[in-house]
Order: sequence, then C-alpha cells, then structure tokens
Amino acid sequence: MFHYGWARPARAIREKLEVTKRMYPVATEKLDRERRRGTLEWIPLLRPFTGDHPAVAKAWIAACAQEGPIGIEPARFRIADLRYYFSNWIERLTGARPFEFRNYEVV
Repeated sequence: MFHYGWARPARAIREKLEVTKRMYPVATEKLDRERRRGTLEWIPLLRPFTGDHPAVAKAWIAACAQEGPIGIEPARFRIADLRYYFSNWIERLTGARPFEFRNYEVV
C-alpha cells in the first residue's frame, strides 16, 4: 500500500501544517515547533522509497520533485521506539505485525 501524505514539496507541507493548526488548535504549539524546525521528524524504520511509483502517481511525483523535498531530521534512538523495532522483528519472523492498527481491508 502506498501512502503519499507527506511526500510533498516543502511549500505544501507548510500549508498542511497551517490547515492542521486550524483543525486542531490544541496542537498549535507542537505544529509551530515543527514549522520552525524546517524538517520532518525522523520515524524509526522508515526508509527512502526506491521502487517504481504507481502509474497514476508518476506525474504528480515528478512535479513535486521539481520543487525539492523537505528535509528529514537526523535519526536518533529513543527508548520508546523499541516497540517499533520489536514489532518489525516479529513481522520478519512470522509475517504478522502484532498490535498494528489497520483501518482497511486487503482486497
């Protein structure tokens, strides 16, 4: 499954943060910190996509690439991230990812 929610040029990400602030005023302070930082937060186990994009997304990806990507902050280890590594290890051994929330059905 492909999810392109954050695969956008920096301008579009800034606009997305502003819209999110209006929708969730409680998170305004956190979103302002993210915007000042100027980079996206690093997520454990996230790797750059190296495959082929679906045909319907290729033109959109090419247009976004012209504006340049937003940077991702350097990787840093946090104790709370151990759950992701553990879950990934179990998935590699068994093919099932424990405790994962799935709001979709594979068809």
